[in-house]
Amino acid sequence: MTDRSSEAADLTADSPAEPPQDESPQDEPRMTVVPDEQVRRSHATPSLEPQSQDDAADEDFFDGLGERLSAASTRLRQAFRRPDPDEVQVPHVEGYRGAEDDADEQYGPDSVNGGDGLYSPAEDEDYPSQDAAWDTDASTGPRGFWADDVVEEATRADTDPTRRESIIPGLNDPEATQSIPVISATTTRNSRISLPKPPSAQPDEAVAEETESSGRSASEERRRAVILEKAAAIEAVAEQERREAQERADSGVDDDGAYTYIPPYNLPSRDPEPRPRATDMVRQAVVTLGVVAAAASVLVMWDSAMFIGDGFTDLVDGWYSGQQALLTPSHWFYWFWPLVVVTLLGHAVHQWSTSQISTPRQRRTGWLVALASILMLVWVLAVRADNLTLAALAALAAALALIDCIRQFTLRTARNSAERRLTDGPVGLFTGFAMVHAMGSLSAWLTAHNIHIPGVPDTVWALAGLAVCIWLGALYSMTERGRITIALGLGWGMFWLVFPRLLSDLQSVTVAIVAAMGAFIIILATQSRRHRINYAERRAAMGRPVDDII
Repeated sequence: MTDRSSEAADLTADSPAEPPQDESPQDEPRMTVVPDEQVRRSHATPSLEPQSQDDAADEDFFDGLGERLSAASTRLRQAFRRPDPDEVQVPHVEGYRGAEDDADEQYGPDSVNGGDGLYSPAEDEDYPSQDAAWDTDASTGPRGFWADDVVEEATRADTDPTRRESIIPGLNDPEATQSIPVISATTTRNSRISLPKPPSAQPDEAVAEETESSGRSASEERRRAVILEKAAAIEAVAEQERREAQERADSGVDDDGAYTYIPPYNLPSRDPEPRPRATDMVRQAVVTLGVVAAAASVLVMWDSAMFIGDGFTDLVDGWYSGQQALLTPSHWFYWFWPLVVVTLLGHAVHQWSTSQISTPRQRRTGWLVALASILMLVWVLAVRADNLTLAALAALAAALALIDCIRQFTLRTARNSAERRLTDGPVGLFTGFAMVHAMGSLSAWLTAHNIHIPGVPDTVWALAGLAVCIWLGALYSMTERGRITIALGLGWGMFWLVFPRLLSDLQSVTVAIVAAMGAFIIILATQSRRHRINYAERRAAMGRPVDDII
């Protein structure tokens, strides 16, 4: 760097100070002398040891691991926290939002903030924020607006008295008394502040109008006639609009041209959760004990070798092997029971969460789910003890209890996906399994006791029982949006009923065909209902008619 600077200085010294007049300045290059102290010296970049990708990944993973674990534990604690008796639990509802939810999207549900209809982000993050919005009542007019807007208007009013008079008429009048809202340090943006209503019309105007009515001139009478004529025309137009609005409502079209969609099931409830009672904890404990009993039944079945063919052949004289009664499925059917128990374990954990402590759905169905789970353990023990009558009664009672559970679920629709997956899903699988299980147990008991009507073939009895089972399965699997879990549980049982009727010594091609067609029809109909409802809700959200597809 120093050699180059010296060479540049020598060249500059040898060159003339000014170029000759006869030479063009473009022919001679110009060079600038840079002082040595202004030259920035370059240094070699120090070599760093390469860092392996594994070390970088480890640092990224372990950085903040403690904070993440603490946040996860806090969320878990909050999910299973038991609320205070006076605390109001607002349910989180998912699904289709109809026209009646428009007010909720603007101001929030009526249950938030003690029922005043005001929006609070701490209650529900799904509602859009409002920078400045009036809380309007149809009877009393505006009631208030956001706190920061009050502060801004108050600041402007301090400097402009006429603005104060325009905001609150009569404020500058010393004889008028007005209630000015107080803004404290605790006032936040989400606070609403009530302002006094503007004074109504003075009664002196009505009195003056009454006194001058006797001395009206002819021009005033004509003016009055014109006003009455215009009022009559306005009333006629309003009546015509009312009739048109009624016609649009009858045809399913709203005022804005959108079609009204009425779902073919009960909408989820938006009411706050009832206060927890002492019986709620007892119910949760009983449901948990019922699921533990169901898990114990799986262990007993495994110990008794019921999951292999020799187990049911040796127990209760082989009536549950699928080879002695027309409606008893193969032993492979009972492999579905461990899967049902796993889903019931998830349901037992979910019903301890804060949102499920006092919900009406759990209060109505928790005892029934626990009863059905305990009855399955009773059935396993009865089969192991060769008691066919007790086994049939336990299987039939479990199926009836679960059918009542589905009926309660239909009356009270699931509010979100967690309830559908962890409550309706496990109980639906259990119900479909229990229907086929009760049908097979009853068929084995009737055949073992030789109960039949003389002159009626056993195939007719089998088809009648099969028809009842398929009808009940189709009836309850097509409730709400379509309970595919019931159809899957029942279809599994029908599938393993086909093979014994075709390959065992007790054959019946008619029963096999009806069972296969019944399983196919139930699954197809349930899936069709789910597709049609989802499609209708999408069309309703886009404002299109849905009468032609429902």
